[in-house]
Amino acid sequence: MAGVIARSLSRTTSSLLQKSHLTKQLSRTTAKTYSQLHRSSRSLLVTSRQPNLAIHGKTCRCCLHTQDDLEFSRFLADEISDEEKTRKPLPGVLDWKITKENAEVKLEKNVDNESVTITFNVNNATGGDRLMEEGEGEEGEIETDPPFNVEIKKATGKIMYLECALIPSGDQPKGEGEDEVADAFEITSVTMDEGKLEDGSYTMFSETMDGQVYDKLMDLLDNRGVGDELITAMRDYCKTYDHHLYVNLLSKMKEFVDEK
Repeated sequence: MAGVIARSLSRTTSSLLQKSHLTKQLSRTTAKTYSQLHRSSRSLLVTSRQPNLAIHGKTCRCCLHTQDDLEFSRFLADEISDEEKTRKPLPGVLDWKITKENAEVKLEKNVDNESVTITFNVNNATGGDRLMEEGEGEEGEIETDPPFNVEIKKATGKIMYLECALIPSGDQPKGEGEDEVADAFEITSVTMDEGKLEDGSYTMFSETMDGQVYDKLMDLLDNRGVGDELITAMRDYCKTYDHHLYVNLLSKMKEFVDEK
């Protein structure tokens, strides 16, 4: 009887050990399967976040931004390369000191006991039509006509402030006499002040200005170096500087498009 009980206990123990072994195997298998599934799901998630241009094509909204930016960047690179080939060094402007900040340009010189300052902005200075050469169908060079301001300041602080506008070459009237040369610019207004120009200062406009006063103001400017020779130099500088700013803008635009 004792032998039967011993054999029964032995079989029960063996069965329990086998079940325990199977449980451990099943646990390891389940853990391994779960790990594989977890890695697989992460891989699918990462892949789903990356648009496949070959599959989606241009009809998919998620790909348009990337593809269009790439094409734009290539276009800008070609445009910059072409513009750099025609880029010229900045010329001087006669005996005037040049100071520039972005699109703002300042010319300065001293005449006797006066300081003369000219300021202009190259933005929209090339907004006019292109000049066409006679007998040719190709476009000529762009003419630059920036409006400019002249400030003449005495040592005592008295200021004469004149607003001027360039006259496009095609619009310049011919002089009446053989020796008379048409002006390259015109005065549009004049203001007088002391210390600095105030917003509320009285301004006289050319439309209501006496003709002799206007002529004397033009002579006053010419005697201080603001004449046709300066206008020609200003136009050359403005055209070259505008091209420099244009190429620089294209480069900044490409950097912006390329940044991820």
